[in-house]
Amino acid sequence: MQLRIVELLVISIFPVAGLVFYTLSLTGCVSDSPGLPSIFLVAINSSSTAELRIGYFGVCISGNNSHNCVATPYSTTPQSLSTALTSQLGRGGKGSPVPSLRTLETALQLQRSIFFCLQAFAGVLFTISILLFITRVCIQISKRRAQSWRLIEQGWPEKVLVASVATSVISAASTTQTGNALEFATKRLGAVSLHIKVGGTLQVLEWLAFAFSMTFYVVIVKRVARGRNEGLPGGEKLTSFPMPPPPPRGLQPPPPPPPPPPPPPPPR
Repeated sequence: MQLRIVELLVISIFPVAGLVFYTLSLTGCVSDSPGLPSIFLVAINSSSTAELRIGYFGVCISGNNSHNCVATPYSTTPQSLSTALTSQLGRGGKGSPVPSLRTLETALQLQRSIFFCLQAFAGVLFTISILLFITRVCIQISKRRAQSWRLIEQGWPEKVLVASVATSVISAASTTQTGNALEFATKRLGAVSLHIKVGGTLQVLEWLAFAFSMTFYVVIVKRVARGRNEGLPGGEKLTSFPMPPPPPRGLQPPPPPPPPPPPPPPPR
């Protein structure tokens, strides 16, 4: 029993770590919390002392030992972004100058048109798969096998997890290739006057999210196979409903004879 509990605790490390990596990669540059300004897709050097860091849902001005971040909803315009950054810098009392409207417009175009946020879809699918697995375990503990829960039994948690893993690797690969291409084009080729630097921390977080979600899927698949082939209760409780016992083999005794017919009613 203790060994099974330890095994379940070890398995739970993978989904918890995956959720942490998904959350960090999506919340970079949204606020001034420690560590978040260092998580960005790319950074634009707007001056000799400052750079404009671009996340999935926010931007930061980093320079002069300070970080000032604001969220960027889809309705944000370069003018409103400039106003928000100016207010943020004025509240802090120090910081770098606000970039020009042209630089801010370029940052918003990169955020919305170049770096499509597939990581958010992967994170949502990963969360849904974990909730489905938890629901399956709760159903099996309570031994309720109602017809309305058949979707849980038919492998939908694994299917959603596969979709999350596939979306995660596509997101990590596209972010890495696009960021490196932009940095190469601006630094080596001099395609534009702005210098773009890739955010390595975000790339590492996305690949770690993929690695942990993939490992979680492999562990779940192995437990499914072990629970079905060997009939281990631990594997069944985590991954599938208890399987009915197989029918007996070999010669079977004949079925009992049918009961005699009832006697006829007496004559009147």
